Amino acid sequence: HIFGCFTSIPWNSNKSEYCKDETAFIFSLRSKFDDQETPKIYTIDNDKYKPKAVYHNLNYGPAFGHGQDIGIDPSGKSWMKSNYSYMLNGNALCGGEKFED
Repeated sequence: HIFGCFTSIPWNSNKSEYCKDETAFIFSLRSKFDDQETPKIYTIDNDKYKPKAVYHNLNYGPAFGHGQDIGIDPSGKSWMKSNYSYMLNGNALCGGEKFED
């Protein structure tokens, strides 16, 4: 799988806070599953989550979405959630084992 995230907001790890970004999205360029549509862009559809498009954190980052749909931790404990803010469908981005819903 090849996927990534985009935000137009410069990354800031000086304090932990959510940031609104109307242009933020998560994308999938390639999947090992034949039934997955690629390329695909995932956006926030629910207005209540739009103010929390990206999450800046003192200890890790980047993270995207309320509840951090995708989070990158430099210690190797990165994560992904399904159908929260960015409406990711199942294992579209990561494949493999079931992850937190």
